[in-house]
Amino acid sequence: MHLTQNLRFQARENPNEPVGECGPGGAVMRALSAGLSARAWETSALECWRDGGWVVFCKRENSELQIILSATQDGEWSLQIAPKKSSLFGRSGQRPSASPTDVHRLALDVHALLEKDVTFALPRWCWDDFPDSKNSSPAPRAANS
Repeated sequence: MHLTQNLRFQARENPNEPVGECGPGGAVMRALSAGLSARAWETSALECWRDGGWVVFCKRENSELQIILSATQDGEWSLQIAPKKSSLFGRSGQRPSASPTDVHRLALDVHALLEKDVTFALPRWCWDDFPDSKNSSPAPRAANS
């Protein structure tokens, strides 16, 4: 079963935007969070993710997801959309907090919001892997496609 939608893309942050406590990407995540709220997603406050990234939690109906963003190299970004809670290999008996359909719906909204940014370029989306030229598409695909 597919679990995560992963995106690599290029974008430039505003050089006048201060780098937040979690590293670059704060302005991108704030814009995504506000845009998702306008699209009927309930979003949490932004939080630091590991050593240099951002995470925001999103809820709609019975699904709970997370979006993680980090800078990977000059002008390139990595973003992952995943259930907030998942069971490792299904061992715990607990179901993930979002279905592949929920993950895809959020990915479509994220993609639409990022497309509004004039610096957004070269999006590469894929399921459950680090996107590259062989395994990705320029827009999120449904889990069964």
